[in-house]
Amino acid sequence: MNLLTIKKGNKRYDLQIDNVKYCIGNNFEEKYNFESILKEVFLSSKESEYSVNNTGQAQVLINDKEIKIKEVNFYQVNLNYSISADIKLTTHSLIAKYLEILIAQNENIDTINTINLLLESFTNELDNELIYPEFITYTPKQFLKILLPIFLKEEDQANEYDLSYNEIILIQLKMINYIASHQLNKTICLIDIPYLTKEINDYLINMKNCFTIVMLYKTNKNLNIKDVYMFDNLIFDLSDDEQIYNIYIDKGVCTLQEAKEMIKNNIKTKLDISITI
Repeated sequence: MNLLTIKKGNKRYDLQIDNVKYCIGNNFEEKYNFESILKEVFLSSKESEYSVNNTGQAQVLINDKEIKIKEVNFYQVNLNYSISADIKLTTHSLIAKYLEILIAQNENIDTINTINLLLESFTNELDNELIYPEFITYTPKQFLKILLPIFLKEEDQANEYDLSYNEIILIQLKMINYIASHQLNKTICLIDIPYLTKEINDYLINMKNCFTIVMLYKTNKNLNIKDVYMFDNLIFDLSDDEQIYNIYIDKGVCTLQEAKEMIKNNIKTKLDISITI
């Protein structure tokens, strides 16, 4: 287990996470705060003047060590993902990052070198007395500038409107998993979906080199208590036995097992989500 800490000012969330953490509950304000801090760390170019003077720095720590942004990749997954927009290969494009990693694989190096040699030869042929066109060697990232990616479904060009609920989430997860599997940097993936299906869950639990945080509202999967973080009247990690005991001891629960059974029953009654202990 690793300790993932997200904090800013008086807000602090400690998640004990191995691979996946499922965040459940109806405290939508706290869920919003949690996601906002995480996004501010990775997506904001700099702190706002208001944050500096009032709320403090947003931070993400792994095992009590503040991370360096360049050493961790951050991706968001949701139903608002647009293939039509992402395929334009803008700065934060997931498709662009996926293609960059794909092109850079060892089996493609000989082809890249051959293309560079051909382009260099062509440039040399353009030599004349006025201007000498110097050749710039293409790197995998620069190759994106001469690619025109398209998305195909059943051999026909398609977009996000041609995908099912599962497909729009899985296409994002598959690209992120490929990127994470071919890089040394750790990846943090924030998934915000209303319903966690079996197909989506089966894929994300096998993702490599990735801390996956799933903000969900409903699921037909049984969630293990150690993988659940609660956003409700109480906000805490259900894998923290000491915290569970301290919270429920005042209610007359005498053992840790009894406390967990109470949590399990409350979640089933209130959220209709099944928890295993």
